[in-house]
Order: sequence, then C-alpha cells, then structure tokens
Amino acid sequence: MVGIVILEEGYWYEINAKVVEKSEVRPYGLKYELTLHHPTGKCLYRMDNAHKVVVGTGPGRRKKLEYDHQHPDGSKQVLYYDYESAVDLLTDFFEEIDKILQLEGIRI
Repeated sequence: MVGIVILEEGYWYEINAKVVEKSEVRPYGLKYELTLHHPTGKCLYRMDNAHKVVVGTGPGRRKKLEYDHQHPDGSKQVLYYDYESAVDLLTDFFEEIDKILQLEGIRI
C-alpha cells in the first residue's frame, strides 16, 4: 500500500506499507515507512522499520533486534518505537504529525 495525502499549504504525508515474511526484525510481517513533509520536500517526521536501532550511548549502548523506530525531526536522529499493532502505529503517527502541523500553523 502506498498513499500520499496533500494537506494545506503544500504539506504532505506519505504512507508506505508492505506485507513481508515474518522475521526476528519484523515479527509482525509488515515493512513500513510513514513520513510528513514540508512543502519544500524536507522530511519533518518519519516512522519506519528500515534499519537497526541503536539504543543508548557510550559503553552501554546496544542494538535492538526489532527495526521499529522514529526520526522525530526527520533527521538521522533515531528513537526506538515500541510497535504494538498497525492501528496503534497509525494512531501514533497522526497524533505526532498533528502536533508538528499545529506548530507550523497548519490544521488538518
């Protein structure tokens, strides 16, 4: 499934999801990427499971087995995301982009 929705003032979000074989890194059998973009194309927020997640810093840092994470400002900064279900993923995504868009002065 791929979907792009254009919002006010040229902001847009995109949802990509694909059923994949269940594995240790994607135990629920879903590969996804959800993004919010500024009218210039800059990514403002991203949730995906495209790569490993490193948790912590220094000698105590470790890699999570599951790939689920978010990029809170669209950058390379990575925060672990505790995937529960597709419904929760969508709910969490829309709650977060609502906050970001409100800061940008956009209502959806």
